Amino acid sequence: MVDMGKLSLDERAEDLVPEFQMYDPYATRSMKLWDLMAQHSGMPSYAGDSYMYMNPTRDQVIHAIRYIKPTSTFREQFNYVNNLWLVAAKAGENRYGKSWETYLSDLVFKPLGLTRTSTGYNELYAAGDFAFPHATPTDPIEKADPETRGIYIIGPAGGVNSSIRDMSKYLMMHLHAGKADGKEFLKRQTANELHVPRTPILGDLLPSTTKLPVNTSYCQAFVSQNFSPSTLVWHNGGTGGARTIMGFIPDADMGIVVLTNLADTQVPEALMYRFYDAVFGKPKTDYIANYMKKPKPPTPARPATPVPARALSAYAGKFQHPIFGTLEFKVNGDSLTAKLPNQYSPFSFKLSAWDGDQFQWTTVGSVNVQTGFASFQFGLDGKVASVKLNGFADDLDSGVFTLVP
Repeated sequence: MVDMGKLSLDERAEDLVPEFQMYDPYATRSMKLWDLMAQHSGMPSYAGDSYMYMNPTRDQVIHAIRYIKPTSTFREQFNYVNNLWLVAAKAGENRYGKSWETYLSDLVFKPLGLTRTSTGYNELYAAGDFAFPHATPTDPIEKADPETRGIYIIGPAGGVNSSIRDMSKYLMMHLHAGKADGKEFLKRQTANELHVPRTPILGDLLPSTTKLPVNTSYCQAFVSQNFSPSTLVWHNGGTGGARTIMGFIPDADMGIVVLTNLADTQVPEALMYRFYDAVFGKPKTDYIANYMKKPKPPTPARPATPVPARALSAYAGKFQHPIFGTLEFKVNGDSLTAKLPNQYSPFSFKLSAWDGDQFQWTTVGSVNVQTGFASFQFGLDGKVASVKLNGFADDLDSGVFTLVP
């Protein structure tokens, strides 16, 4: 649409999407379309993702952004978030006059001949021959179907079905600066703009034991890494039981696409870096082994002498959050359980006493098992007043649910 003159990357986001609002008014006023895709908003990494698991509408996700408190100033540092892709998609809808699914098909899929690429749950099944998404929370691998459906609600952040053949066509277009089959799909300047470093990324994304620094930056929906002897441009993604990566080396006129139907794996990244080494005749490195060596977050240790919890009935009740809605705690036998509404099926939690009024929660009935802590606060009258969910809802308004009177 930039080449069509329908919008400019320098237009302000709130002019394109009037309902868009950040927690910080300055960020709201200053955010431009290119900022939405450069990952330096000031929000913490993956802010708002827990809300997306509730399968809200795209407009609800955009509205929720205003509640997310920043951890850095606007344009100060890299922090990846998914919700701003929905704002960028909405900007396109407002200017094109049709849905994101429609204009993506009209302007990208059809012109590039991507006949096996689509944007819907039903379209995935209609394709007939497809790899079913999987997750690995336990052994054996389980099908991730219940959690795949919601991915398409937040499609602009990663809900696209495709094949190696189609993705190769898309890669070649980027590799050849906007040309596809010898014809101009994007103007060279527009295509190159997507690959220009915008936001420095601190930290080591490369799963290697080498201590040599690698200059890494986020571009516009791409990552640029200045290896020797040539730059590697790429992006990865993991959604609903799948993980993928697309990377290319402009100077070598070569690229790679790896698609997997497994959520919890770094095989795509490992294969891409091995591909890069092979192109330039570098020594073999076991990147998968190096990924596995990366330290994992420490497992919380329960106090040796925990404070006993109150009677479970003291924690029962309905608690309200401005975005997540109503979270209800109930006593089931000798355990405490909770449910949070979801468009397709409610999120269910089982809670275990941890220390005093703090419980450890675990999701029930989900292939992607999650765990965290629920901390109950009591008023001066000795009755429960609120509960804070750490590890699930704390990326939106601190994750505090207030008791419904």
